[in-house]
Amino acid sequence: MRKFTLAALSLLLLASVGAAGEEKDCFIPKGSKSAGIVFSYNDYNIGNETGYDALFSMIQGAKATLDTWKFSFAASYFLKDNMSVGLRLNYDRTSIGIDQADLSLSDVGLSLGNHYHLSHEYSAAVTARSYIPIAGSRRFAFFTELALEGGLGQGKTYAINDGRKEGTYFDKYSLSLAFSPGISAFVMKNIALEFSLDLMSLDWTNTVQVANRVDYSSSNNFGIHYNIDLLSSRIALVMYF
Repeated sequence: MRKFTLAALSLLLLASVGAAGEEKDCFIPKGSKSAGIVFSYNDYNIGNETGYDALFSMIQGAKATLDTWKFSFAASYFLKDNMSVGLRLNYDRTSIGIDQADLSLSDVGLSLGNHYHLSHEYSAAVTARSYIPIAGSRRFAFFTELALEGGLGQGKTYAINDGRKEGTYFDKYSLSLAFSPGISAFVMKNIALEFSLDLMSLDWTNTVQVANRVDYSSSNNFGIHYNIDLLSSRIALVMYF
């Protein structure tokens, strides 16, 4: 999978660099607009009533749930042929519940039951895109996107023991500048299917947390990240008008 990702990414970059020196054909004309929505939902239920064994029975009797929601809305306007500016809004929510799980390692046994996690994050990004038609085509094109994104998230991780709830609450603030190459293909007259990879980003995050409403702490992270991973890809249907 990693080799496939690297090969696909190399092809995207080489094709973009090769086409950049050529005269640009009009893929999307000046004055056009676009709008698209991406939505995904996953629901996992492990164990039900009897419990589930995993990893060669190292984890025994697991009963757990996992729910994830992801929603994005994006809109853009073309200031020039093949060049647009836009806005993207995102919402992510994750809920994890471990009702029961026993971890067995040789003579050591650990219980992970009654542990829960809930988090949600809102973010907004200002984007700039440049399209390069493939061999002059009006149906297929490479594009590169630069996005400045800011986000705010909240969450909690807690355990319930003997009727008492103990855990950690956190607030997360983030800012990033990301570079994403991709490919766009019109599947209908005004509707295109787009695939892109979050290749590289400059990220800053600040997390403030309080444990059991008593102990306060914070952490900061700043750095450049390379995300050569298909799991960081986006697939979207976009309408142009």
